[in-house]
Amino acid sequence: MRLFFLLLLSCVVAFADRPNVVLVMADDQGWGQTGYYNHPVLKTPHLDAMAKAGLRFDRFYA
Repeated sequence: MRLFFLLLLSCVVAFADRPNVVLVMADDQGWGQTGYYNHPVLKTPHLDAMAKAGLRFDRFYA
């Protein structure tokens, strides 16, 4: 009976929804060099869409 319960519990945990996390890192990109910061020349439509639809961290220190 314990084995059945553990097997059932492991199946439930395996199919649980996991959050999607995307971390974008660039080596030589300033804070204002994206479209969502209204850069006059650089166009970043994919980053703009991700920033609009998701959570954006404006302060990132290294």
